[in-house]
Amino acid sequence: MNSASQPDSYQAVDYTGVLRRRWPIVLAVTLLCLLGAVAYIVVAPKAYNSSATVYVSPTGADNASQSSSKGQSGSVNVSTEATIVTSGVVAAMAGKTLHSSLTPYQLGKQISVVVPANTQTMKITCTTSTSTGAAACANAFANAYLAHRSDAAKSAIQQQITPLRSQITSLQKTVATLSTKVPTLPANSSQRETAQAQLTTAQGQLSSLNGKVATLESEYAQSNGGSIITKALPQGTPSAPKKSLALPAGLVIGLILGLIAAFVWDRRDKRLHKAGDVERFFGLPVLLDLPQKSLSKQV
Repeated sequence: MNSASQPDSYQAVDYTGVLRRRWPIVLAVTLLCLLGAVAYIVVAPKAYNSSATVYVSPTGADNASQSSSKGQSGSVNVSTEATIVTSGVVAAMAGKTLHSSLTPYQLGKQISVVVPANTQTMKITCTTSTSTGAAACANAFANAYLAHRSDAAKSAIQQQITPLRSQITSLQKTVATLSTKVPTLPANSSQRETAQAQLTTAQGQLSSLNGKVATLESEYAQSNGGSIITKALPQGTPSAPKKSLALPAGLVIGLILGLIAAFVWDRRDKRLHKAGDVERFFGLPVLLDLPQKSLSKQV
């Protein structure tokens, strides 16, 4: 008789038998994992989200740059603008409003910006440990971004106006000098014709520059680069930890760990529960296998 043990494997009936015998282990481990998930929800740091929606409109600087580059006026690359929201300059401005002790880099990490497709809007979301703090943070960044955009537009246009005004001042002096000089020159003389031509050219240049400055000053007045469509409001429910994720995860993990523990425990149990255990443990054939109910019957 061969004493070698049979292959150490389970059949379908073996699995159900383990579950019948070890279900308390599965239940206990599952409950422990569920309690752990509940404890995590209770003690884990709460995170609240709050969002402000900003409409981004073209400024005078955008119109001026698009006109000079023969681009299409009236549009803004909102994806590019979204990166400015989390920049150090905007974060520093928002930090002053919030009276925050965090660095601009740390404040910027609390912000996420989403740009809906085919729109001129941005959704600025701030995540903090309190609902009121998240709302204040999102609104502060929205206002800081719009203020920075307005300041940048004014600065860009002013940089174009300043050299033009310098040229206008120089040309005004030239025109004044030539206007005084031309009448004093002999009529029909070449000197008078040359001076008159210079005066005409200078007056034409002066008129052109005045027109450019007037246009830029008009653009300067259009420094409002957008508005807040929806202000951020405090949210009553934290965004993290999420019960809808933590509890099912605890249940699934508990079931898996419980099943593993049940099968490990059953494998370590050397008691004989069925005829197959005799073959599996001792490698001996079973000649007779009586149902458990027959043991209670009297012969």
